[in-house]
Amino acid sequence: MGKKKILMRTGLSPFENLSEKAISDENLFGNNVGNLLYAFSLFRWLMTDEDTIVVPDRYRPERGECSEEEIDRINQEYSCYIMPMADTFRISFEKRLREYTRFIEKLKIPVVLVGVGISCALEEGAVPSCVPEEVVHGFMKAVLERSALVGLRGEFTVSLLAKMGYQEGKHITAIGCPSMYTYGDTIGKQEALHEPVLSPEKTLLLSNSIFASDQIHRFIRRMAGEYPNHLYIPQRIEEMRMFYNGKDMDLKILPKDRKEYPVSLSDPIFSSGRACFPMNIQGWLKAARGAGMAVGPRLHGSVAAMLSGVPALMIQKDWRTKEVGQYHHFAMVDPSVLTDETRLPELMAGQDFHGPEKVQKENAAHYLGFLKANEVPTIYENGFHRKKMPFDRKLEKTKADDPILPYTQISAPARALRNANRLWNAVTYRSK
Repeated sequence: MGKKKILMRTGLSPFENLSEKAISDENLFGNNVGNLLYAFSLFRWLMTDEDTIVVPDRYRPERGECSEEEIDRINQEYSCYIMPMADTFRISFEKRLREYTRFIEKLKIPVVLVGVGISCALEEGAVPSCVPEEVVHGFMKAVLERSALVGLRGEFTVSLLAKMGYQEGKHITAIGCPSMYTYGDTIGKQEALHEPVLSPEKTLLLSNSIFASDQIHRFIRRMAGEYPNHLYIPQRIEEMRMFYNGKDMDLKILPKDRKEYPVSLSDPIFSSGRACFPMNIQGWLKAARGAGMAVGPRLHGSVAAMLSGVPALMIQKDWRTKEVGQYHHFAMVDPSVLTDETRLPELMAGQDFHGPEKVQKENAAHYLGFLKANEVPTIYENGFHRKKMPFDRKLEKTKADDPILPYTQISAPARALRNANRLWNAVTYRSK
């Protein structure tokens, strides 16, 4: 790959500071700010020197927004297309997966698929929520014609694709989540995660998901009540909008059988003043740093905590989170053990909070091998000893906005400024 210009599937670069309106209007989180964590990690790995340029695709290919002229320009200007993904083969993503297939079939550059998976409920006998096999085959064929190997999120997805005829080691390999390798073969910049601490002096990081069960939602609510020194960090774009403008979250996105999830800033989970929404990864990691531990059903709530040196206990909410947790040896609990009396110390008992550290070197070496097989140059080309990174130097010079507080928790002048900002014609990437 001679050129040093790389196109990546992501909404934002870590070096950008777009307005909340621009992010909201174009959904540059891809629904979930956790998606930025994949990109953050890959930006760090791919910037082999200051001349390397990594460009976000703003999710345009999956939205069918790339013209023939734009695709021709991509083929001429870029060395490769890197696609960090998640539970991509789910039914709700079928239309976008077909758009991707059409887009990739027109590319003449290498395409590297990093961390794709299948969605499935945890209940015994649950059927994976997977797009039709012909859609999977069309997409995989397009990618494999432009790469050596596809990286999957875990063994569950490997087993299901193997039934479709894809061979482990030849077509596919499990690599876990790319965000776990942000700092190479250590979990974070620190050498080890500290021991979990539950005390009034240490913040308890809480996460939650609209797709988790009400049993999980009730548990997270109780933890917020039992541990007043907590910090609740939501991740959905709808929650960012609610934080910014004060309007209740759109109930249409909630599963019909969920009654306990907080959807209004009047909810105690927000009105307590113990919540914030990260607008970038730098702000998220800073907010997590120094906490006693993290708990919740959010995969990237756990990952962000660990990247900051904080141990995490993840509550499995589906096979997507379970298979990644198994691959990286997370401390995890099955939601079936939760009752309305369950205490957090009970869930912590017997957990190995250092499990991720014990497999990190082996997993990172395998991940590096996967990228090498696809001929992707990285900062770790010659091993994980390198410490001074072009990405880190550039990030230090980038102003990163702090996480935003709920509309109801800020001053009257700050609310007036947000109200005015909503009326401005914010400059978005479309005009650039």
